[in-house]
Amino acid sequence: MSKEIGKDHYELRFVSHKKLPMYLLRSEQDKKFHVYVTVNNKKIQLDRIFVRIEGGSFWLPNVKYVELKGVNTENNTAVLERIKV
Repeated sequence: MSKEIGKDHYELRFVSHKKLPMYLLRSEQDKKFHVYVTVNNKKIQLDRIFVRIEGGSFWLPNVKYVELKGVNTENNTAVLERIKV
């Protein structure tokens, strides 16, 4: 699900886990668009999202967890966060 919330600023949410807003916006550093998310009080510029599915069906998969991999924007360190769904 996506929603425009300003010029060059969009909110993205998983349909299956609406509690985790992500934001697509233009970076001040490189002027390119990136997706950002805040997890455990860390603002992360996302590189990759991995969704672990075990069973279920095509239309209703059983999602076990989501891994978010990226860079902490405060200190430029690599971050891997796992969220159980």
